Order: sequence, then structure tokens, then C-alpha cells
Amino acid sequence: MLQTTLSNPIRIKAGRKALLTLLGVFTGGCAYDCWWNINECRRVARRAELAAQKIENDDAEVIDNENALHYPWYRDGTLADWEYRPVKLRGYFKDERFFIKRERDGQEGYLVLAPFVTAVKRPVIFPAGNSPREHSVLVSLGWVPKDQKSSIEMGGEPLPLLPTESTEDTKAVIVNNRITGLVNDPEYYRPDDLLSLTEFVGVVQRDEGTTILRPNWPNQGLFNSIDLDYLVRFFRIFNGDSARSAYIERVVKELSLIHI
Repeated sequence: MLQTTLSNPIRIKAGRKALLTLLGVFTGGCAYDCWWNINECRRVARRAELAAQKIENDDAEVIDNENALHYPWYRDGTLADWEYRPVKLRGYFKDERFFIKRERDGQEGYLVLAPFVTAVKRPVIFPAGNSPREHSVLVSLGWVPKDQKSSIEMGGEPLPLLPTESTEDTKAVIVNNRITGLVNDPEYYRPDDLLSLTEFVGVVQRDEGTTILRPNWPNQGLFNSIDLDYLVRFFRIFNGDSARSAYIERVVKELSLIHI
């Protein structure tokens, strides 16, 4: 069973900044660095608190139309403003999965990552001989215990699909967006272009990269951190530059903000 919780950005990010502050105190001659790190801790804490409030109030920013083609945190060079911000995305997951080793409460397990397609551009000239260009962002779906890894390795849709027919319990969500190319309309005149779509809420996160504490060994197939540059090449993502800029960590509002 995939467990999805939001990594607490206050504890993780602010904790690292606090550690840098302490190191600065003991290395001497760094009054400015100490002041900067303390203020950075406060900034991160404020943004994380605001993100939690927006999630609680279902106030995530919708990433759609042009923003689903060209992610604004990359296009406008404003990742610092988007970090920790809740966003809602619509599209579909690719079948591939990638596993990052990560302990939770002393139990071995993995973070599960997958490419999420937010826009599809179909070739106008010679469409039969050219594959659609999928614009994707990497998503951290959640955490799975080590002994359950094989249950989700084969892919499959990890989230409920948007209903295309209304019932007593659900209302149809029909999508036919010419800008993003996302279509799930059962009456669409080009059935070959129909997609099974889903949507979710997550927060924008910076690349973890490879660190001394969490090194990656690609040749041995061992990964301890989220390295977006490697993952973009691994999944052969079309929009490589924007996909390297940030990833989305999926949020389930009902679960508490835990996980390191």
C-alpha cells in the first residue's frame, strides 16, 4: 500500500538551515551568515505554514493551459516564490516508476517517483509518423515499505481517474483543452486522442541532488536522494530543462505532515 504524506518543509529545510547557522557560530567570523540563516529559517517556516493553510482550505493554484506547457517557476525564473506552494495538476502518469531509498519511522522503504504528463502536443505535419510530445513534471507519489515494493513496480494508474459519466455519487469531469491537448470527452470526434485523466494536489519542491549524507550510485542502481537531472535522462523527458527545475510532492490532506 502506497503511503502518501507531505514531507514537513519546516522540519527538513529549516532544520538544515539551523545546522548551517550552528556551524557558522563555531567556525567564527560569520555574524552575517548567522543572521542570514536565521532569517532564512523564518522565511521557510512562514512559507510552509502558509502552504499548510492553503492545503487545508483547498486553495491550491491550478496549473493549466500555458502554465501546463511551460511551468511558471521555470519560465519566469521564480522557483523561490513557488517553493512549498500548493498546486493542482491535471494529466496522466506514465507507467514507469523510480524508487529512492528512504527510511520512515525506522522502517526501510522507498519514495516512489513517476513522470506526470500535463500537456501533449501532437504533430500537425505527418502525424502518423511522429509521436506526440509529452510535457511532464516528476512527482513524488509517496512512500512504500520495502517488502511491498513489487506490488507497484509494474505501473498502473496510482490515483482515481476523472469520471466521464455522472452517477448518483459523482459528477462527470469532461476535459477538452486545445492548449494542453488533454482530452477525455467520450464524444470527441478523434477517439485515438482520448486520454484517461486524473488530477491531484501537491507542493513544488526543489531538487534534492546528491549529497554526502544521501549519495547516489547509479552504476549499482542505488539511489538515496532525488536527483532531477538523472531522472530526466532516465525517463527521457521531452521538456528536460523545465523538468529539472523542480518536482511535485503529492499531498493527502487527511494525513499528518510527517516524513523525513
